[in-house]
Order: sequence, then structure tokens, then C-alpha cells
Amino acid sequence: MCKPGIHIKLCTCAADEIDEYFCWQLLRKDPGPYESLVGKILDPTLDEYGKNLEQNILNDLNTHNVFDFDFIPKNGDVLVITYRGIDFAFKFHNRKYTLAPVDYSFSHTLEISTGKIEQI
Repeated sequence: MCKPGIHIKLCTCAADEIDEYFCWQLLRKDPGPYESLVGKILDPTLDEYGKNLEQNILNDLNTHNVFDFDFIPKNGDVLVITYRGIDFAFKFHNRKYTLAPVDYSFSHTLEISTGKIEQI
């Protein structure tokens, strides 16, 4: 079982206990042939708390080992974190994560891992 601390910890343990309001999903574009649907969604307007949370998560992703398993991200990997029902998306590119729009264009992706967020 993961132990929460002052930095975000993305856990794969107890996958059967995932709460859709506090979870994460790691995706990678599928290199195979696929059909796609294109859509657009407006990102939620974040209040000051949401913006600070987003920046803190981004900082943790780029400065700490946040996963509870060995993981080497590849360019284009997308991490979607759902916290209190709000989606935050981060894309790995050039050896770091950056903020990314939450993309619901339904391009075919491979799910690398999913899990719950341990809270203090």
C-alpha cells in the first residue's frame, strides 16, 4: 500500500478500489491502425486553488518519482489525473511533463496503467 506524503503519489495498488473522482490514467498513442472520432470539450474554469493544484502536480511530476512502479515515460505519453472530479492533463515531451489540454478527441490510445491517488 502506498503511503501519502507531501508530494503526489500515483498508486497502482488496490486497483479494484479506484474512485472516479480521485484517480489517474497513463496513456500512450497506439501505433497501430485505428479509427478516430474528433470532438471538443471546454476545459473547466479553474479557480485559484485549481490553478495552484495543477502547478503543484506539474512540479511533482518533473522533480519526484510519483509512480509506485518502474516507469520510463516516452514522448507523447499523457497522464490524466482526476482530482475531485476535475481532470488535469499532462503530456511528456523533451524529458519533462507540460500542461496539456484535456483531449477527448478519442484518438486511439493504449492504457499503460491506472490507479488511485492516495490522499493525506
